[in-house]
Amino acid sequence: MDGAAHLGRQLLPMAVGALVAVAAVATCIPLPLTGDQALFSLVADELAEGRRLYTDVWDLKQPGIFWFFMAAEVAPGGSAVGAHLLELVWQLALAVVAVLVARPIVRRSWALALVPVLVVGWPYATASPAVLTQVEVLVGLPILVAIAAGLAALRTEARPDGWAVTAGAALAVVAMFKLVLVVVPVGALCVAAVASRERTRRPLRALVVGCLAAAVPVLVHLAWVASHGALEDTLRTWFEVPLGVSERVGRPVGRLRATAVDLLRFFGPVLLLAGLGTWRTLRERRHPLGLAMVAWVALGAATFLVQLWWLYLAYVVVVPLGMLAVVGVEVVLDAGLDRRWLAAGALALALLAVPTARVVAGRGRLLVEHGGGTSADERSAIARELDPSDAATSAAAADLRALAAPSDAVIVWGDPRVLLRSGHGQAATINGWSPEHLDARLWERATADLVDLEPSVVGVDAFSAGIIEARAPQLLALLHDRYRRAGEGHGFEWWVPEGPANGSEAGETGR
Repeated sequence: MDGAAHLGRQLLPMAVGALVAVAAVATCIPLPLTGDQALFSLVADELAEGRRLYTDVWDLKQPGIFWFFMAAEVAPGGSAVGAHLLELVWQLALAVVAVLVARPIVRRSWALALVPVLVVGWPYATASPAVLTQVEVLVGLPILVAIAAGLAALRTEARPDGWAVTAGAALAVVAMFKLVLVVVPVGALCVAAVASRERTRRPLRALVVGCLAAAVPVLVHLAWVASHGALEDTLRTWFEVPLGVSERVGRPVGRLRATAVDLLRFFGPVLLLAGLGTWRTLRERRHPLGLAMVAWVALGAATFLVQLWWLYLAYVVVVPLGMLAVVGVEVVLDAGLDRRWLAAGALALALLAVPTARVVAGRGRLLVEHGGGTSADERSAIARELDPSDAATSAAAADLRALAAPSDAVIVWGDPRVLLRSGHGQAATINGWSPEHLDARLWERATADLVDLEPSVVGVDAFSAGIIEARAPQLLALLHDRYRRAGEGHGFEWWVPEGPANGSEAGETGR
């Protein structure tokens, strides 16, 4: 009985922490898809219809995120709600794994309750719709599994090969989500193995088994791709196209500054506590997991800096920051501070948490005012309040529906939510979202799309029009030669083939 009571006292705080984390993620379920997620959904639909990624429908990302959205389509609620429901299950798994993994670096059993709160709950309490279901948000789970299983393979006598296989499989999942992020778990494992004061066992064997387990799924996927005639496009997209993206897109310092400000606003207390946890971890070097978390932060920050500096890219480090923040809480408790210092520290953390509290309060107000977002109309109202451009996006989708039947091929250079809400699919090979990413060969394919598809409608927003004019003069000339402008409004120009009016007269759009 005493043993059961002790176990209950240990499990209850962890269960409460997990419930807090789940509640934070659940508040995101009614939030809308933004442009990135709408594109993920569109591409997932096309892949489900049998089109080949990179050859028949192209995007820069690895296939993992599209597989995630394909799975989300079978969840209740459609693309947006289904994606967020699947995300809830995914992050619940992360919360459970984080609690199980954190035991060696968290000394107080009750403090384990903070792990799901700081690893999952805090990031989701402050996450904007643009951050949700991004690769960097989802990849924390396989990275953590890869690190934990890899360390177990190096440190335990029981089933070391099984742990190595698990680590390798998790690495393969990371690779399928984003290749560049593979350096995070691999580097973190290397740092932990070398810098820890604990001795490792059979490192070479674990390395070989883990690498084989990671390589086999990726090679099987590439073999399947090759059998469908898409290997060249896949390898080019994975290894060649990304090399010039930073130069083509640009990385203004203002974007980096804005991201840094947002991280300080929304993660201030976590960053402060994680700093204390990092100090203890580096000073003691007691457990390799703690060192792996520090290395994860450093390597994740490096991957952020070599990319485009958008806020969601920084979310690759929220898991180790949360873990180290729990260690930081224990640093404060172990310092033996008197009540005055503890009160001052609590006040500082409370002040740093004010921006987070405002976001949480604002989201709570939205959910209360709109019935928890349980109906499509309520979710639409939430979307309009969160995004001032949402109404124009819906109006542009209505314009497209007026010009083209659902079965017509259309091309939209601009927000993919217009396609999604209009009921049209991604007919073109090259999607019209973020055209600044495209290199010369991809622009050639985009021009070929216009010739081969003979779309009944082409929509171009102002940003895309500027990019096309500067980088794809042949596409622009073809558009002007074969199409006439049918209307303008809600951020788009609409073009239809020369000849009889298609759908509606030119003046009927944009009202």
